[in-house]
Amino acid sequence: MNKHELKLSKEKEILAILLKKPEQSTELFDNVSLDMFTKENREIFEAISKLNPCDATGILWEMDKQNYPTEDILALSYQIESLQKRIQEFYDVSDSLNVDKFLSEALDKSKNTFLGLDALYEVKEKIEIELSKYSRFEKLFTFDENLPNILERIESKFTKDFSLKTKEFPSFNTGTGGLNEGNLVGIAGAFKNGKTTFGLNLILDFAEQKIPSAIFSLEMSRAEIEEKILSYKTNLSYEKIRNPQRLTNDERASLIRYSAQRKKSDEKLFIFDRAFTITEIESNIKKLKDKYSLKVVLLDYLGLVRTVSKNRNAESREREISQLSSSLKLLAKETDTIIFVLSQLNRSGIRDASSINLAESIGLARDCDFLFTISRPNEKNESYFEVKLDSSRHTASGNVFLLQLLENGKMRETETRFDNSYLNIKNNFDFETEPSYNVKVKL
Repeated sequence: MNKHELKLSKEKEILAILLKKPEQSTELFDNVSLDMFTKENREIFEAISKLNPCDATGILWEMDKQNYPTEDILALSYQIESLQKRIQEFYDVSDSLNVDKFLSEALDKSKNTFLGLDALYEVKEKIEIELSKYSRFEKLFTFDENLPNILERIESKFTKDFSLKTKEFPSFNTGTGGLNEGNLVGIAGAFKNGKTTFGLNLILDFAEQKIPSAIFSLEMSRAEIEEKILSYKTNLSYEKIRNPQRLTNDERASLIRYSAQRKKSDEKLFIFDRAFTITEIESNIKKLKDKYSLKVVLLDYLGLVRTVSKNRNAESREREISQLSSSLKLLAKETDTIIFVLSQLNRSGIRDASSINLAESIGLARDCDFLFTISRPNEKNESYFEVKLDSSRHTASGNVFLLQLLENGKMRETETRFDNSYLNIKNNFDFETEPSYNVKVKL
């Protein structure tokens, strides 16, 4: 008996139970959709689902109307009892048939491409849909029944509290209230408006707190990232690190001393610098999570993640980016990590740095727990950047703070406002003079 024949036999067993216990029809159709039945039996199941009331007489009448083999079903009805078991077996056979189909299609596609992981990613989503159907068999609990587990989860936070905060950006901490496992944080900015620099500052802040972190850079090379990090940590000009001929002897000696000191460091910061599919990113994150307890990830940037689609029109690309951001949110929850994802603003974002000007997809604003925008507030001095909490699921949005970029690539906070009064400060701020570095917070 092949799998298709086995599925037909399982459907007959389900019919036999319905004939014996028609009151169970509601349970059946709550757990199995009509499109899951074979073409041979779909019509009879659809007719039964419409019976009101559903009783043995009505079922027999429908079977007789469709010339269905009533004798076989009547004989089975005396032997079979458990509908739940038959539904589970029906799912087993159905899913096996679907997986055979998906894998066969993926194999055919892989024969004509070298991007095997892309083919796997495409079939992975289809298989996960099939796996999700098993949640129908999980025991459901009311809120009151689950209340002890809720209180236990809350109680555990007193002993195992993980709320990630920066050391360098108090306004970031105030705006988010601290980050938690499973958070997706977006940083959006127009081209050359500081989003990568701010993202690196955040990830290095966390790494220096001995929190295992990883950078996935799809734009800069590993060498560029390493030189930026070295500049940040040694307080040497990034331009000098890029052009070492400009380093003085003392500065070269300081690099050697720094290298010697780092031999004893237990800081864990991993760097990846090539084009990735979402599947490859997911695989690496899970590997680092298992081996090094990875906690924080920076992805630079969303628009450069490779996808499997060959259709590159604007509408399909927007859907792709939206699917990618949703996948990253699910990945953060699944791995208990915090994922920072950088995204591009379109040309209008130069003048109006807000989520409505996200390039290609507004879906990122929907999926992020926190979405920050970054821009240059004044053309007089390119060393200043304005960061705004554009949207937040957990806190009030709208707070804005001002950052100054130093020669070594480090950013430091200079001014903060939580309402429109900041705009007056920004308009009157002298960006050509050295500001005071006392952070002013208006609550």
